Amino acid sequence: MLNDTMIIMKKLFFYSLFLMMFITACDSPEPNELYFVGDSHVARWDLKQWFAACVTHNEGVSGSGIDYIESRVGEYNGCDVVVVTGTNDLWSMSVAEEDKYVERYITALKGLNAGHIYLFSIFPRGSRYVEGEFTSNERIARLNNKIQAEVALLSGITYIDVFALLLRNGTLHDAYTYDGLHLSIEGYELITNQLKKQL
Repeated sequence: MLNDTMIIMKKLFFYSLFLMMFITACDSPEPNELYFVGDSHVARWDLKQWFAACVTHNEGVSGSGIDYIESRVGEYNGCDVVVVTGTNDLWSMSVAEEDKYVERYITALKGLNAGHIYLFSIFPRGSRYVEGEFTSNERIARLNNKIQAEVALLSGITYIDVFALLLRNGTLHDAYTYDGLHLSIEGYELITNQLKKQL
């Protein structure tokens, strides 16, 4: 009888240890696993450094746009997904096509079939990468507003607006970029902190 009790106690002890390991696998309250999908802003994000306690998957592709998000349809069933995309699509649409693009953007997000999506606003650009209306920060702000308005009508998507935080005097802040387009360490620190606030 005593031996049976000891065996049960040992099993309960190891079961408790297992549960504690599972619960603390990631810094609370962050999810245990995050998929990052999008353009070069994702591809260059050192996820192991910024999310060391979590299991992360970097599926960023430099130069990609909404077509890449569309190609991932159904691949994230029930998963938590971080999305950064849009800046590379600016060249391919006229002002008249913006509403159609926003509709396509929202459809692509839904198509991921994610458990939850953390969607970043399109980042501003430095003056060196602004060439006329197509890539102006005014246009990016307008697109962000349209996308945010559509996202607000949906459940399961958290919109993370970092546009104004990255901006200074109408352009991407020098402190947050090393070339006027891609983020510096300080830029990644900013967007990482904004994401962690929402997890």
